[in-house]
Amino acid sequence: MRLRSRLAALGLILLAGGAAHAAEVTAVRVHGLEEAMEDNVLASLSLVRGQGREMSWRRLGHLVREAEDETREALEPFGYYSPEIHVERSESGDGRGSFVVDITVVPGAPVRVRHADIAIEGEGTDDFYLQQDLAAFLPRQGDVFE
Repeated sequence: MRLRSRLAALGLILLAGGAAHAAEVTAVRVHGLEEAMEDNVLASLSLVRGQGREMSWRRLGHLVREAEDETREALEPFGYYSPEIHVERSESGDGRGSFVVDITVVPGAPVRVRHADIAIEGEGTDDFYLQQDLAAFLPRQGDVFE
């Protein structure tokens, strides 16, 4: 009987220890971006997919570190390749290992097309429709490189 009591006590200690080491992201907030860019960042973040789930402290640290690279990649389709990104996690104050992650972004200047040299060579050079397509080709010099 003593062995059974000791095993039960050990099991309770292990369960309690596991709960004490769990972390949970309750909210991820992005600041400093237009709505479309913010939506793309949130859709790209592993933190958002892990939101509301208990995870180890190690996993939380990994996801917070990855958030900067994921945010940077999510802004590239909009022409922003060198944003300043600051990721900060703070306890939500409930005493249960819950965190809020704030990502503040200063997108900087978008990359613009400096020079474009597009031509049709060969038999299609004088084709009216190909020339129309060529004239409508985007992006043009000075446009944001999206």
